[in-house]
Amino acid sequence: MFIDGELFYLPDLAHAGNTVLLPEMESRHIGRVLRKRVGERVYLTDGRGWLGRAQIVAVEGGRVRCLLEGKEKQPEPASRRIQVALAMIRPNRLDWAVEKLTELGVGRITLLQSNYAQPHSYKPRHLENISIAALKQSRQTYLPELEPPLPLSRWLASQPGGSGTLRLVGDVAGQPLARSFEAARGPVVFLVGPEGGFSTGEQQAIADRAFQPVRIAHTILRSETAAVSGTAQLLMCLLSNRLTNLS
Repeated sequence: MFIDGELFYLPDLAHAGNTVLLPEMESRHIGRVLRKRVGERVYLTDGRGWLGRAQIVAVEGGRVRCLLEGKEKQPEPASRRIQVALAMIRPNRLDWAVEKLTELGVGRITLLQSNYAQPHSYKPRHLENISIAALKQSRQTYLPELEPPLPLSRWLASQPGGSGTLRLVGDVAGQPLARSFEAARGPVVFLVGPEGGFSTGEQQAIADRAFQPVRIAHTILRSETAAVSGTAQLLMCLLSNRLTNLS
C-alpha cells in the first residue's frame, strides 16, 4: 500500500474493525490543523508495521471517526537492522536525536548511563510523542523501540555473543565507518558516548565486547550529531549493499 496522503497514529489499528475512532490528538490535528472534511481519505499506522487506508465519515465529540477501507502489514525496512545506543545527553538534544533517528528508521534507541554522562530527567511519554510525530512526518509504519536508561555495564553484558552482529562505537581515532560496514550482513549496534567520552575502564569493557572504533567525521561531533550522522552513513552502506546485490 502506497502512502500518498497524510499519515496518522492509531495504536490499536491491528485489531480495528470496520470503523475506527481516532485519538483526540490525532483528531485535533486532522480537524483544526489540516482542516480535513468528511469524505476525505487518510492513512493510519500503529507504529508496528500495520498500515490502513481510511475515509473520514464523521466527527463525534471532537474525535474523528473513519471507515477503514483496508489494512496490511508492511515489510520491515532494512534500516530496522540498526540499533543506536546513546549515552544520556541534555533533554533538548536528546529530543532532536530521537526525532532524527526515528526519521531515519532505526529499529531501537537505547539510552545509557555512563561515568561521564550527566544525569538528566527521563520523560518516556514526551520522547514517545516526539517519535510518533517523526514517524508520521516521514511516512513510516515502524516506530523504534525506545529503551529507558540503562547502566553501560549492564547493557554491554546483555549484548549477544557470536559474529552475527556488527558492533561499532564512535571514536575519532577509529577507521572510517563505511570500511567497517563492508562485510556486515546481520544487525548493527552503533554505540555513541557522552560529550566527555568514555572512561578508561569503560573503553576496555567496550573493547572486550568486540566493538570496533569507527570515525564518523574529520571533526569532533556532539553526541547527538554523531548518532544521527553515523546512522545516516550506515543507511547509505545498507542501500549500497542492496544495489550491489541486485546488480
